[in-house]
Amino acid sequence: MKSLPKDYPLKTYHKRDIVFWEGDNAKSLYFIEKGSVKTYKSTESGKEFVTGIYGPGDFVGQISLLNSDKVYVENATVLEDAEMCAIPRKDFTKLIYGNSAVSQKFIGMISNNLMHLQEQLVDMAFASVRQRAAKALLELYDKHVIQDKPMGGIGIPREDFAGMIGTATETAIRTLSDFKDEGLIATDHGRRIIILNEKGLREVADF
Repeated sequence: MKSLPKDYPLKTYHKRDIVFWEGDNAKSLYFIEKGSVKTYKSTESGKEFVTGIYGPGDFVGQISLLNSDKVYVENATVLEDAEMCAIPRKDFTKLIYGNSAVSQKFIGMISNNLMHLQEQLVDMAFASVRQRAAKALLELYDKHVIQDKPMGGIGIPREDFAGMIGTATETAIRTLSDFKDEGLIATDHGRRIIILNEKGLREVADF
């Protein structure tokens, strides 16, 4: 898995660059060497439902490459300047079908992605905004997208965080402010979220 991207050149992407659009021909799997990328679905009204935020060492687009329609099933855009390599679909599928270890790894990744989306949908229906926000923060913390120290991780735009938890930006900002007042999180000068009390967040998430 670690050697897979080494045969392909790195390309530099800048903040807000589009990696791929939903519905486009799914030509490549992307590996993130540096930076961060978000994937999302757009509604007819223009709202975004953020399906994932990914950083160094993550792959993006594997679900799309394996679906029968051969199109990207979501949008992907750059959150922070990134370096990524594109692995052509034919090379990826050849590796998947020819190497059982790699196949099992990607099947596991896809299963986790689908389980995560299912949990998001259940939370949208039954969990409070506070619970959804706490779960999202813990998920980002577990993936090292946000950290427990200043200048660590990446800055998450508040509208993207709102898209992760399915609420209005103003509501997401208000919830994060409440968490700051409660000593659960802080922010640094780059608007990066800092986890101060992981246990407290887990108690909110599980309430």
